[in-house]
Amino acid sequence: DRAWPLPVGTPLALGEEVGIATFDASGQRLFVSEGLRDWRIVETSNGQVVARGVAATDRIGRAAFSRDGQRVAMVSGSWTAPNSLRVWNTLGGAPAGEPMLIDGVPATLAFTADARHLLVPTRNAVEERDARTGAAAFPPLDHGKPVMCAEPTPDGRYIVSSALFDTFVWNAATRKPEGAPLRHDAIPQSLTVSPEGDKLAVALGDGTARVFALPDREPLGQPIAHRSDVNELRFSTDGQRLLSASNDRTAALWDAASGQRQAQPMRHEGPVIAAAFAPPGDTVLTVSG
Repeated sequence: DRAWPLPVGTPLALGEEVGIATFDASGQRLFVSEGLRDWRIVETSNGQVVARGVAATDRIGRAAFSRDGQRVAMVSGSWTAPNSLRVWNTLGGAPAGEPMLIDGVPATLAFTADARHLLVPTRNAVEERDARTGAAAFPPLDHGKPVMCAEPTPDGRYIVSSALFDTFVWNAATRKPEGAPLRHDAIPQSLTVSPEGDKLAVALGDGTARVFALPDREPLGQPIAHRSDVNELRFSTDGQRLLSASNDRTAALWDAASGQRQAQPMRHEGPVIAAAFAPPGDTVLTVSG
């Protein structure tokens, strides 16, 4: 029998109008947007606010931490008009770069490992922007169709991206795809790369997710399945476990190599919009609303 995970500590009250929520890689900080334009960053251990601010335009649509947790990138605006993308310091909330204009609201944002560049999915390409100035760092990776998400491997050798039903592994140096793309039965909603860079997890629009080996793209184990959309996937620090957060009001732990669930689902009163492992890795953090 699988064990039931037990809640630890007292839940943090995040307010009634949480829009976007995302943890940093360590699980020690949480970015939360409230209402249309307000945002704050809190320490997950005690709820202390370490930064707060107001977005320049309209609704906050996406946010992502740098790998070291020192910066956060944020998109605000509408789904159709040009939007504002800017990088902020996570301590104090001061701007760490100039505002930049992008088309639409990307499904994901991702910093490169050194936090110098941002990967920004657009309608038909992945742009790599200088995080400070917003200037193009490299020519865009042209997909010829709408791009949903993109993330670099921790060593910077590859960029993984999904466009419609395909997932690509790009050589970051040559800017060319490595082999044929992975073909899925549903459109990818998000993806994540393990800390060692040897595994890729892709969440699909049918409530399933799958782990693949990198860079050869071979599937590992069986697909994992929720009863509704998977909002987030996170690998443990050793890359052996996968954490999923879903609209079916559960978060779940899986063996990354086999796809077997490791414990009973962690049930919530509402959709689980974000999840992360907290150090040293034996505790899980979730946000539900």
